[in-house]
Amino acid sequence: MKTIRYQLEKDIESANANNVDWLKMRFKEVLESDKDFTRKCDYLGLSIASIDDRLQSIDEEVKELRALKDVLKSAKEISLTLGAQIFSDYGISRLEGTRISSITITNPIPSSKLKLTVINDKPLIEAGFYKKVIDTDALLESYKTGDYVELISQYCTIEMIKESQAKKKLEVYKVKEGQYPSSQSEFDTLIGQNPSDQFYTTYSSTPPYDSYTISTSDGSGSGGGGGAIADGSFI
Repeated sequence: MKTIRYQLEKDIESANANNVDWLKMRFKEVLESDKDFTRKCDYLGLSIASIDDRLQSIDEEVKELRALKDVLKSAKEISLTLGAQIFSDYGISRLEGTRISSITITNPIPSSKLKLTVINDKPLIEAGFYKKVIDTDALLESYKTGDYVELISQYCTIEMIKESQAKKKLEVYKVKEGQYPSSQSEFDTLIGQNPSDQFYTTYSSTPPYDSYTISTSDGSGSGGGGGAIADGSFI
């Protein structure tokens, strides 16, 4: 169960068209900080991915509320029907109160409508009881494949409509709980580094691999700030 909420997580959840410049500044602060790139990735990614967690939680709550709504509607209908039966058994047609003006029995209003079932459609079609609908999807497909181009062009207008281009977006891939790299070599493969690199990040994690510590060296013996991101702090 998640108990930590990052400040950036709160900032992202409050994003709207009026504060995009401020959010840009928050992103730049993270990217330009002196933290390890892995911590930057985790901080940004977890803050963004938290929205999915909240959306899932809301979806579950909405599902439960809809189910509760159906239960309550059914309970009300049963109560009204059962109440009418009990009132009738006691010969009560109207009951008056102070906060509730009255409770009365309503008799069902009969309704009727015509129902038509076709048993033989051919004579009816021959008599003109049918309708034709243009298949525009088939027309477009034929036009794109070069079939009936002249016919379609003669009786249709064809225009190219530009669809709005999708904006670039970040993709956030969360590491499942307990699935952080189990060794330095696995970590090296994951991020594409080698022990001979000038800037080398030292990684360690222990079972059940749900947290880790890292530090970065520039090859001269000086280390960068490591530590697990699990403390919820970043900047």
